[in-house]
Amino acid sequence: MTSASSPYTDGKIDFTYQGETFQTYYKLFGDVKGSQTTPLIVLHGGPGLVHDYLVPFSDLTSKFGRPVILYDQLGNGLSTHLKEKPPTFWTVDLFIDELVNVINHFSIQDSFNLAGHSWGGILASEFT
Repeated sequence: MTSASSPYTDGKIDFTYQGETFQTYYKLFGDVKGSQTTPLIVLHGGPGLVHDYLVPFSDLTSKFGRPVILYDQLGNGLSTHLKEKPPTFWTVDLFIDELVNVINHFSIQDSFNLAGHSWGGILASEFT
């Protein structure tokens, strides 16, 4: 789990999709603005998993100064839950758009790395 030497900030990012605004919960280890290293966004598996099991990636912050961004994808964890949405709502494009929104929020469009586990790996490959 996170060591005391890996401080983080967390919060929620507004995410507008198909005319509705939702919230994406994130946890940022390190500082993307002052870092000399490329930020890493780590995408969780699922559906139904959350960012918590990926917290050990924060060791990259404490050991190498690399900013690490974790977030709960829409419908999971501390992000907006949408139980009333039909299966047709839940598309790869939705999650790509949410990822782009996270990237834009942190203003790292020009330089970032992605890592993903399970569904997160599929999402990362679809993004690139």
